[in-house]
Amino acid sequence: MITILGLGVTTKPIVAFLNALGKKLRIYDAKFTHAQSDTFGNELLPMPEDSCSQDSTPQSTRESIASEIFHKILNLPNLQELDSFVLTSPGIAPQNPLILQAQSNRALLSEYDFFYALLMRENKFSQAQMPLSAWISGTNGKTTTTQMTTALLSHLGAQSGGNIGTPLCVLYENKAPIWILETSSFALHYTHIAVPKVYALLPLSEDHITWHGSFEDYISDKLSPLARMDSQSFAILPKELRAHKLCKNYQGKAHYYADSKDLARAFGVEIESLRFSEPFLLDSLIAFGVARLLCDSGEIEVLNRFKIGAHRIEEFRDSQNRLWVDDSKGTNVDATIQALLRYQDSQILLILGGDDKGADLTPLFATMQKIESKHEDSNSAKAIQLNIESQNTNQRDRILQSQQQKNAEYVRETQWSGGEAGFIPAETIPINGIARIKIFAIGSNAQKICELARVYNLNAQNCENLKTAIDTIKPLHSADSVALLSPAAASLDQFSSYKERGELFKRYALENN
Repeated sequence: MITILGLGVTTKPIVAFLNALGKKLRIYDAKFTHAQSDTFGNELLPMPEDSCSQDSTPQSTRESIASEIFHKILNLPNLQELDSFVLTSPGIAPQNPLILQAQSNRALLSEYDFFYALLMRENKFSQAQMPLSAWISGTNGKTTTTQMTTALLSHLGAQSGGNIGTPLCVLYENKAPIWILETSSFALHYTHIAVPKVYALLPLSEDHITWHGSFEDYISDKLSPLARMDSQSFAILPKELRAHKLCKNYQGKAHYYADSKDLARAFGVEIESLRFSEPFLLDSLIAFGVARLLCDSGEIEVLNRFKIGAHRIEEFRDSQNRLWVDDSKGTNVDATIQALLRYQDSQILLILGGDDKGADLTPLFATMQKIESKHEDSNSAKAIQLNIESQNTNQRDRILQSQQQKNAEYVRETQWSGGEAGFIPAETIPINGIARIKIFAIGSNAQKICELARVYNLNAQNCENLKTAIDTIKPLHSADSVALLSPAAASLDQFSSYKERGELFKRYALENN
């Protein structure tokens, strides 16, 4: 019997596909509370909780298991004889008992490898007849870059899939000629056979550390396709990964970048011709590069017509013309850093927190501290200059010395009063009494955020939930500030998804305006 782990958006079409072949399946999912069956005769079983044991199966063994199943599928006389393997949804953790059991039974296969086997079988093992494919991964920007690439190649029949868009099963059944796949680190962890023609990797920062076990393992999973790609393939990769062994051993043509300027030079693009600012500028240039490498196609005019999707630095204004920004999709440290840098010239009222998945938050707090320091230094320099210019030359040295001494001291005061929750005031506040960033902590790591804020001398209040945070922000918000939801954390501790979190943020922000 074929076993399916996880009944979600991507696996439901697979279940229908296999049922149509006459296969009865064993399906595990967290939504099932007891053993039951459906009208097709599939067994529906509760998903066991993750084990404390880590998957210790060596990479070579995992590759060998996938290869065995892959070649069995290739050599079947007909698909009705498919049997005896476990197909997992990408999000099922490696320490899940069913994953560990499938590894032990040499039966585990990913969605990517399954459909790659079907395509190879259908096309008589000829790569030349396979659909063109590009995989797009990274910590942030995957969805936007995938959608941009698909827009650039839509006239050639390109369709999005993977984490977004059309499930792989539907791409396969519809015989889509070009697959542009947003590819998660989870999918890459379980995939050992399938390869893209072009692999694009956006910048990496710590994410899903609990799932992967370490940042090093996360990076290795992100780079794993390079080990299988041939000399006719292409990759777009962050320059800081160039020394990684998987990059050094890559057989294809690699384009390394440090920033948008590197990408613009590599693909012959005038940055001024693009209407995007960071971080979307980087996304657009990677999308343009993928389109050129995959199909030698793509027009700047088409790219400039692309509209950024919801919940990713999505700006809106209330009835008082105050700016609110929904960056609910900013679920990790790097995404929030990018959002903060975008608005660093304004005062930022930042809603932060949720399930941080074991990530190290200190780089985020160090960035906020730098933004505060930069603001303080700028204000102090302006104050010094104004005072110097107002005095005659004989007084200049005395005024300069006095102002420099004042610049080293801060007024120990706070403008906050937040009831029982209250703000944790910074040890020091700039001489004008206005903090550049004010943090409103929510979710399961709210206390951790407040403790880090104390260490980094930043203003923070434990609001516990989104509604309280927004109600606290409203009387403080003005035309000169930005109210930013960029949680640097997943949403599932308090919401069904980042989408629900973003939609509620907008609803609460616009209430009673």
